[in-house]
Amino acid sequence: MASFQLSHEASIPWVAWGNGTGQAKKDAIESGKLALESGLRHIDTAQLYDNEKETGVAIEQVSVPREIHAKHNIVTPSYGPLTPLLRHPTGGPLKPILHRIASRLTKKYGEDIDAAAVLLLWLKARQVAAITASGNPDRIKYLAKIFKSNWELDPEEVEEVTTVGKTVHFRFYTVHMEKDFPLPDLPRG
Repeated sequence: MASFQLSHEASIPWVAWGNGTGQAKKDAIESGKLALESGLRHIDTAQLYDNEKETGVAIEQVSVPREIHAKHNIVTPSYGPLTPLLRHPTGGPLKPILHRIASRLTKKYGEDIDAAAVLLLWLKARQVAAITASGNPDRIKYLAKIFKSNWELDPEEVEEVTTVGKTVHFRFYTVHMEKDFPLPDLPRG
């Protein structure tokens, strides 16, 4: 399974499953167990989600070894990395690019690869850990499939997604973000 190397011989899986939003939060124990049983080993939880106990129960019931966290060589996680694709009213300027890349990867690997997978693979190529959530069993299994895959974007595709992604700013989760992190001066379209 692909991971980012941290200091002291520790590593962090490049995809994390979030146990605090949507359907996942409604049944945190069962969703957490399914994520772990599917092979995901990086679970994002927070005090704000108010399901830390349930997440712990899921880990205990599946009995997976716990990860050792390093004090240095921090890997940056991306919370809600699918937001530009799933929450933007039109999918934004990245949508057609992600679909074109997904089509190429589907042909190359003989697997059904969607635009969301492309966005996650872009994060992997950029050395950013992805934290995403779903309570849908099929999506959780697909997330694990992406995590275990050898799928990769071409360097030109990574650059294209990066360049186009910088042209429009879209922020869906604004509760505290706009106070702590002012909006950049970019088009909102």
